[in-house]
Amino acid sequence: MTTTAKNDGARPGSRYKSVRDIAKGLTESPQVLKDFDAKQERTKLVRTLISMRVKASLTQSELAKKLTCTQSKISKLESSEDSNISVQDIINYSVATSFNVSLEFGRPSTLVEKVKNDAMSLKDSLDKLAEIAKSNEEDSKIVGNIQSFFAEATYNLGMILAETASKVPCSKKDHDCLEEGLEFLISCGADAETVLA
Repeated sequence: MTTTAKNDGARPGSRYKSVRDIAKGLTESPQVLKDFDAKQERTKLVRTLISMRVKASLTQSELAKKLTCTQSKISKLESSEDSNISVQDIINYSVATSFNVSLEFGRPSTLVEKVKNDAMSLKDSLDKLAEIAKSNEEDSKIVGNIQSFFAEATYNLGMILAETASKVPCSKKDHDCLEEGLEFLISCGADAETVLA
């Protein structure tokens, strides 16, 4: 998002990519920028809740109606800091905006752990799709759409793996083995019958 500042303190016609850039354009005081950054840090969750509401195309009044509270309560919550937000507030926003929210406890995942977790989550979702197809065997349209999706997903995943794997340095032997596997995946995705055989 690029914004043109119209405030007299900013450079006329200047373009900014973030609110911080606008703040930087309005002041040269390091303390003001430090305070701004600290406030941004203390309102990450609040800004996420606002973003959820906006992406759900809800005004504060519409959200308040869904949550059976007043618009002023929503306004107060969205003007507060993260420390004032309760878990129930997060759940309420999630339900009202139809956004999934997850909460993790523990040490941060390594990249490898994150990829493995994402792969298992993807497998769970694909298993659910396969169950839908199996329970609707008599409906050729549903089964056909799911078969097409599996073929497309296999192809796309193969392409993603090929693109990212090409960035990893490896020996000629490892490269050939990887290339064979990826070519197989991509060819499977190009032919739905191969994937579903």
